[in-house]
Amino acid sequence: MSKGIGANMLKAGSKRRRTTAEIKAEKEAALLKEQEIQAKLAQYDAMKAKAEALEAKIGEHEGAALIVNDLVARGLAVVDNEGRI
Repeated sequence: MSKGIGANMLKAGSKRRRTTAEIKAEKEAALLKEQEIQAKLAQYDAMKAKAEALEAKIGEHEGAALIVNDLVARGLAVVDNEGRI
């Protein structure tokens, strides 16, 4: 008498039984993937903070650039071919 186990194995969504070693390997792979994701998130946060700091610095330099451009426009400063004042 058949219990229908073979029929269940033929279904598209059924998984075969895994060995303990396979389960352990899958858990380790999932753990490594999670650690990699966390490292990438930390790297992203660091890059975001650095970008924000650079944007703030650009804002400071824009003010200085306006002053230098004003001096050049008034003829009080001269800029050479290499961009030096």
